Amino acid sequence: MYIHQFSVKNYRSLKNISIGNLSNAVILYGENDSGKSNILSFLDIVFQQKYTDEVIQGPDGTFVQNKSSGFWTGQIIDFSNNFYLNNRKPITFSVLIKIEHSELLDLKSLPKKFVEILPKNHTDNVLIIEGQIVSLGGDRAEMSKCILQCRIKNSGVFTIPGIYYPVSR
Repeated sequence: MYIHQFSVKNYRSLKNISIGNLSNAVILYGENDSGKSNILSFLDIVFQQKYTDEVIQGPDGTFVQNKSSGFWTGQIIDFSNNFYLNNRKPITFSVLIKIEHSELLDLKSLPKKFVEILPKNHTDNVLIIEGQIVSLGGDRAEMSKCILQCRIKNSGVFTIPGIYYPVSR
């Protein structure tokens, strides 16, 4: 699997970029402060584990703990100063990944219902992750309005209502 193309708006110094036609090995090069590290940081944010707040009632009262929610939706912790010019406008993005079916099955954090509906034995699968990251204030943000799609050559596009949140277009 590899990232074939991506776009991002409003992340750090990346006001509006699209990079496509990537191969399975990529070298980023350029002048200092041109955004190379911000590209890698952005991709790390998209694929890192997200969390939801879980309220727990205990004998000593109520407390909140972070519960893992997968990489495609949930809160991002320690996310201060990541918006373009610190303006807090939502970060919008799209990432297209070329992936084999066996690799899709190995992604344990994908919703099981999503993987179950995909046709078997296809080699030209494309996993698409689109969404936005919005500020929750302080050092937290949330990845929301996220769509998980899988485009399979000669088979169409597969999504599951209730597993993804459609992006308004």
